[in-house]
Amino acid sequence: MYFKRVAIGNPFFNSKTMASIKYSALISEMRGKLNGTVFSRNHYAAYARNKVTPYNPRTDRQQKIRAVFAELSKTWRLLHQEQRDAWNQAVYNFLRTNIFGDTYKPSGINLFIRINMNLHNVRRDRLLLPPKPAPVDSIKIILIEIDATNNSITIIIESLPGITHIPILSVTRPLSPGINFVKSEFRILDFSYNADPSNPQRYYLKIGPQYVEKFGALPNFIGQIFFVKVLPIDSHTGLNGIPIQERVIIH
Repeated sequence: MYFKRVAIGNPFFNSKTMASIKYSALISEMRGKLNGTVFSRNHYAAYARNKVTPYNPRTDRQQKIRAVFAELSKTWRLLHQEQRDAWNQAVYNFLRTNIFGDTYKPSGINLFIRINMNLHNVRRDRLLLPPKPAPVDSIKIILIEIDATNNSITIIIESLPGITHIPILSVTRPLSPGINFVKSEFRILDFSYNADPSNPQRYYLKIGPQYVEKFGALPNFIGQIFFVKVLPIDSHTGLNGIPIQERVIIH
């Protein structure tokens, strides 16, 4: 057995909220929610904080996403048993990693919804049978150009020759320049794009009007930052690759 000092309530070591947890061979680390307490860790230490139920604004986008989940859940129930069995067996080919770094297999319905949600986001038909596992190559972010005066944001991306993956583009609202890490702030954003005539694998994504409509005019946020995340989706299988993330200054 050993003692490990952790922060209780404040993950930044407020001395008034410090405590010690005695870990044993049975419990070496805690993550997730238990009753009213959330256990996690950051760069400084393990910590526990009160669970807070976030305000639910019920935005149009939230309602649409929930409607898609509900429709996919209904579709799962309407599948033939052989189709559900195929998804339940396919989970062994799509192992995932939890917050401890341990691998686990998703359930058949979770795999069905995840893949078909990806296909929905890139406007492709849903799959009733699971795809075969295959690697999805990353999409490179070559450059992000911002002209706040004209409310213009252009993201230049490039894929490997012969690859036809479709990106899902997520952005955050304008944030303080001191912020270097975000997780739950990302929101999927529609975009228009033009191909580079001299390079068929390079695309220019225009998101200025969509960003302004969602968050406000860019001149109001000069000097602030936002994050961009590009997630490649194989439009035939619904499988996703590794997301690429960039931090951008509004100027």
